[in-house]
Amino acid sequence: FLFFVYQPHRLGSKPAAVPGEIAAVTFNQGQSNEAQLLDFVAKVKPDLILLQDAQWSVPQCQARFPGFDVASRGEFMLVSRFPIEQAAFVMEPRDQGRWIAARFEVRVNGQPLAIYSVHLMTPRQQLSRFLGGSVVFRHYVATNRGRTDARDYRTWLRARCEVARQLAGVFADEKLPYIVGGDFNTPDHGYIYQQFAGIMTDAFAA
Repeated sequence: FLFFVYQPHRLGSKPAAVPGEIAAVTFNQGQSNEAQLLDFVAKVKPDLILLQDAQWSVPQCQARFPGFDVASRGEFMLVSRFPIEQAAFVMEPRDQGRWIAARFEVRVNGQPLAIYSVHLMTPRQQLSRFLGGSVVFRHYVATNRGRTDARDYRTWLRARCEVARQLAGVFADEKLPYIVGGDFNTPDHGYIYQQFAGIMTDAFAA
């Protein structure tokens, strides 16, 4: 039922490249396959790589992507063919004090462009409540080094929706042209998705 009814399906092939188009890749590096990422980047040849839960230091990243500019703020890292001029955390909103986004500024053909890298809170522990959760919960604790979330589901969901609303407000107030990428931990439909889709174009869907 979930696969055939709830999960959206799209038919079609990758659209042709447009001259002057910027190719961007976003990737949560935590618990990831490094070889798979590097192989994908070699095929796609993106202009921008947004990493969340970044596992590499800046020198390590520069060694993997020679000729690219690299900047890092906490778990967020931007790898760019364009010069990176600014890098900072998005001060608000935060989730229980955790940074959920960083803003970078690059210069493309003399024009500034804002790049936002996002990592919203994972639903993994909350889902484990409904899945009988022992295996899922142990995985959550192991991969998050014991950082657990004691909020009940309703409190967590309200907080998640409020963070999405506030973050969408940050994007709506941005004065520069901007690109947003990241791990939103949400499907491409529903309330939280619509907070962002209402003010931006879903580039993957487009």
